[in-house]
Amino acid sequence: MKKAAILLINILAINMLMAQKPYVFSTFPIQKATNLSCYTSIFFTVKFSPEGSNFLPETFIEDNILLYPKGKSRRLIPVKISFNPSIKNVIVKPKELLDPYEDYILEVSNRLKDDRGIPFTPYKLEFKTGECTANVPKIMIIRGEDEEKVPLTPVELKELKVSSFQAMAINDSVEIIWKVKETLLVDEYFVERSSDGKTFRKLTSTPSLGSTQNDQVYTVYDEAPTVGWNYYRLGTRSSLQDIQVLEQTKFYASGIELLKRKIFPAEELPLRFFNARKTSVVVALKSLDTDEVVFRQAKLLEQGTQNLSLPLPEFAPGEYELIIQTSSISLLETIKISY
Repeated sequence: MKKAAILLINILAINMLMAQKPYVFSTFPIQKATNLSCYTSIFFTVKFSPEGSNFLPETFIEDNILLYPKGKSRRLIPVKISFNPSIKNVIVKPKELLDPYEDYILEVSNRLKDDRGIPFTPYKLEFKTGECTANVPKIMIIRGEDEEKVPLTPVELKELKVSSFQAMAINDSVEIIWKVKETLLVDEYFVERSSDGKTFRKLTSTPSLGSTQNDQVYTVYDEAPTVGWNYYRLGTRSSLQDIQVLEQTKFYASGIELLKRKIFPAEELPLRFFNARKTSVVVALKSLDTDEVVFRQAKLLEQGTQNLSLPLPEFAPGEYELIIQTSSISLLETIKISY
């Protein structure tokens, strides 16, 4: 009885140890998929144990994720690998075009380990490429140790369709979301930001998740938007194409915007506010001729973006200094009242 109990404990301990091993639990393409493009990207989802939450850096290398024609394990295809931590996807992109009508194996070696040093369970995926014929310019690559130049197989480039690209306020940040029906050629997406809509600088980038039937949804954040208008544009870097800008949007963040600088007597003063949190605002008008404050009003503003139209009494025509003050932002502008 005691021996049986010890044996049961040992079995349970072994099972618990095995359950803790990280492993691959889903992939694209699916097992033994057929007629894939010759530039297909492969991504697989990984499962870490509660004790391990990432890769051991020195093992997350191309040598531990192998791609080769079936039955020809010595003919390794060079790959580029990246990891999307939010959805636990490893993206594997061949550095050269695959051959048409060829069976390929993607192999995850047990030398790949998590941050505890526990090896992944070995995994193999089999898939097959298709015809891969289209009238696309050929380019040259270096393949093999002899540096022989080989023309790449022409492939069909599918159109990349962006369903939406928008920015919205999330507390003190701007959340940037886009939906896209992808092509397998896309390596990564990048988002650039500008304060004038003309000169853009890179904000962030994220690797492509690969091609699927449905739209892929991507989300990035601008943690420090500039005061006033922020212009964002979305672009891609592709395996066989140059950098391409796809869409542009804009967002008014952390500021006060005067919508009109010339108004008529007794007309409403139009303003736009973006508030990261609920705040009070004071609006005042001072005559530049007499230095007299002719109008003053305080209001409570809710969080978020909102337009505010302030009814003004009838003033004499002329130039006035507009003073707007919230708990964190102030604006000083000159407006003109004229008939």
